Amino acid sequence: MDIETKIDIIKSFAAEIVTEEELRNLFASNEHPVAYDGFEPSGIAPVHFGVYRAKIIKKMLSMA
Repeated sequence: MDIETKIDIIKSFAAEIVTEEELRNLFASNEHPVAYDGFEPSGIAPVHFGVYRAKIIKKMLSMA
C-alpha cells in the first residue's frame, strides 16, 4: 500500500495528527509503525462505541 493511501486512511478517522509531513516521513522510514490508542473509559460506554473502535482498528490493520 502506498504512503498517500495510508495517510488517507489515518485521516479518515483520526481526531488529530501532528502534521501530514511527519506522518508521511514516519511511513517512509518505518514499514510497521506502532500506533497508540488513547482510549480511556470513563463510565459505561454505549454499544455503538465498541463497534466504532473495532472499525478503526480494522482500518489500521489493513495497512499492515
